Amino acid sequence: MELQPLSALRVEDYDENFPVHSLRTCEVPAFDLRVDDLLVVLPGTRIPTDGVLVGREGAGDDASDRLRACFLVRNIVK
Repeated sequence: MELQPLSALRVEDYDENFPVHSLRTCEVPAFDLRVDDLLVVLPGTRIPTDGVLVGREGAGDDASDRLRACFLVRNIVK
């Protein structure tokens, strides 16, 4: 698939008490993702896999604010 990014930011140590932007991540190839991996999706980047939204940070209620948000996504694809 041409639109899929080649890499993803996988969360290494998830702690729900820390904001999304401060979680420790590691850049990994998108084909190395496993089911239940947590991924950080930064503003302006593409989501590397099908997943479920777990959290978001920095997003307001209007569409322009959501474009500047960081998202936390749980991978659901093998």
